[in-house]
Amino acid sequence: MRKGAVTSRLDEVFEGVPKLLGIQEAADLLGMTKRGVYQWIRHGVIPAYKLGSLWFVVRDDLRDSLAAGLNSPVMQVEPDAGPTHHNL
Repeated sequence: MRKGAVTSRLDEVFEGVPKLLGIQEAADLLGMTKRGVYQWIRHGVIPAYKLGSLWFVVRDDLRDSLAAGLNSPVMQVEPDAGPTHHNL
């Protein structure tokens, strides 16, 4: 899908969405669980802010993160473990 098409589709999805989203609202919008949203926050996929004990996501930040592809899987490369030592 072209970047312009992705941006256009995101505009449609985010039309009418409030400027601030609670975690459950973000989860509903993304089709995820609250736990999944918290994981994305922890891993820096989407920015979120904590005010007291309440977490919230700014709609435009979420949209921009998705448009940038920050939610795309990244191939993980295992670090070289080096030589294996055995006790004899």
